[in-house]
Amino acid sequence: MPLLFTTTRRGAINRRTFDDKSWRPAVVAAGITPTRATGMHALRHFYASSLLDAGESIKALASYLGHADPGFTLRVYTHLMPASEERTRNAIDGLFLGADVGLSSQDVVVELRFWRLRRILASVATVSGEFLTTGQAAKLLGSSRQQVVNLCERGDLPFVRVGAHRKVKREHVEALLRPRQALTRDQLKSLWLHQAVAGALVADPDGVLGRAGENLDRLLRQHRGTMTEVWLRRWQGKINEGVGSVLRALTSEDLEAVELRQNSPFAGVLSQPQRRKVLESFKRSGWERAA
Repeated sequence: MPLLFTTTRRGAINRRTFDDKSWRPAVVAAGITPTRATGMHALRHFYASSLLDAGESIKALASYLGHADPGFTLRVYTHLMPASEERTRNAIDGLFLGADVGLSSQDVVVELRFWRLRRILASVATVSGEFLTTGQAAKLLGSSRQQVVNLCERGDLPFVRVGAHRKVKREHVEALLRPRQALTRDQLKSLWLHQAVAGALVADPDGVLGRAGENLDRLLRQHRGTMTEVWLRRWQGKINEGVGSVLRALTSEDLEAVELRQNSPFAGVLSQPQRRKVLESFKRSGWERAA
């Protein structure tokens, strides 16, 4: 395969060398603080999101990104697709309000009635449909809207953005009203180990996230095109969001965090003696009798 960018000797460019000597200096020169969120991998997501926003199909995007399964591409980038709702509205708005439509006075009256009805239907659909506003979720939970926003920001309630507003799935809100299912013994053991990783993270954020980043690079190559890659990409997103987001994933008992810990990139953060000490404490606490 021909290389687009090469070294002076026409060889493949080392990623870390390019990052240290070319990419990061360019980021700094542009007045941007170098972080994981502004790393080179962000270009891949920018490329994908730009194509999706321009209306490119998932099948074509999968081919461009080198994914064998378009379904995998959809799972990874589906969070970038709510903007298509805006495109849909614009298309219909253009149909009814475009200068080339040639509306008569009677058509204008019909059109005004249409928009009034559309607002009513949109309101009904939002209340009874799959997605709720944070205000509607608050009513369902018997809480304040701010508490719902806090749940979203902590990662306890998944949400999507529609314009400037958060929308949450009704099923996720209703799940908060049901008793939380107890963690299994293996899940509890994983939680204890990752709580120890959380301790190491607050003591040495750069070192721990650096190790996780190296592990992610290796694991992503090994699990390309699998569901494991989906969860590894989510870890990548958490790391890009910062230490707080990673700490929540390491220590939370919500379903997403449990699944994330089953696909952990933090191998090697704890030494073998540290790991044994955590597991001994876990057993002494009586958790070996857990389900």
